[in-house]
Amino acid sequence: MGGLRDERAFQHRRKRYEIELPLRFWVRRAKGLTVQGIGKTCNPSSSGVLFETDRPVVPGELVKLAVEWPALLDGVHQMILILEGRIIRSEFRGSALRIAVTEFRIRGRQAREDS
Repeated sequence: MGGLRDERAFQHRRKRYEIELPLRFWVRRAKGLTVQGIGKTCNPSSSGVLFETDRPVVPGELVKLAVEWPALLDGVHQMILILEGRIIRSEFRGSALRIAVTEFRIRGRQAREDS
C-alpha cells in the first residue's frame, strides 16, 4: 500500500540535475534474450535517473545504462558513465532507474568509481 508513496519519496530525496545526455541501455530478459536501445537522461541524481528510451522497459527489470559523459579525461579520453540498477517506474515520459552500481569507463580502458 505504501509502495508507490515510498517510491515517490525516493525520487526527491537527492538533488536532481536537469541535464540531457545520450545513452545506450541493455536489459537481460528471460531465456538469455538481451534487449538493447538508445535514449537520453532527463534528470539524474546520485541515487537514480529518469531517462527516455526508444523502446519500453518494465518496472522490476535490471538495466545497464552507458551514459556519454560530457567531460574528457585529461582533455582527450571520452568518458562513459555506467549505471546499473532496477527500474522502479516506467510511464509515457520515461523510466526511473534506482542506481545500484556506478562505474566510470574510458573508451578502451576501464576505471573504477565507488558508488
